[in-house]
Amino acid sequence: MDDMNNKIAIFIVGLCAPASLYADYLDDLKKHLPQTKLFVLEWWNQDDFGVNALQSYIGNSEVILIGHSAGSVIALQALARWPDLVKKIIMLDSHFLHSQNALPSVSRMLDIMLSKDDSTIKNKVKSAYSPIVDNSLVFNKALKFAMEWVNASFNQVCPMFNTMPAHSALHIAFTNSGYQILNAEDKKALSALWERFSVDVKFLSMSHFDLIDGKYAASINQLIAFWLS
Repeated sequence: MDDMNNKIAIFIVGLCAPASLYADYLDDLKKHLPQTKLFVLEWWNQDDFGVNALQSYIGNSEVILIGHSAGSVIALQALARWPDLVKKIIMLDSHFLHSQNALPSVSRMLDIMLSKDDSTIKNKVKSAYSPIVDNSLVFNKALKFAMEWVNASFNQVCPMFNTMPAHSALHIAFTNSGYQILNAEDKKALSALWERFSVDVKFLSMSHFDLIDGKYAASINQLIAFWLS
């Protein structure tokens, strides 16, 4: 799997994020993995939250999954379903929430996530999410699904990484659980969490949605390409 030529990669979007939001990131990812067939999964707006689409994309092929934010919940579900085919997982600033109590509105969550971003990124993200702001039922349904899976299965699935070859999973962290730039204590805690599951951990100084900007996309994808090599 170190050679990504003629392999399949699936990018899994964040919670209620349209694939179009990641257009620049995905264009850059294709440049870094030119011989890899890339699919994009909008899981949150499907009745089965992407299971059938994943099965169709994967078929009988070995696959690498790249999940942004809550998209990594779907990647871990896929590992549980198809452990012989999911060979590598890359998690991009993924926070695995265990409680839905006192979560803010969609608009407030976006304000928190975008608090350190410039106006260009803020406007782009808020425009992409505007249909969800007006239809919070879709957001709440997808969020409930993700949280219920994390509560029931996260601690059972993550140890599967310990049975896989070294460097099978990578977590690239940008922010802490409050979506603020990581400090030294945050990095220590995240390293302790993921390294006990044999997950490689890397840190980049950026906000949660900065990957949609070209210069940040290049930094992330250079790291991914180097890790895969």
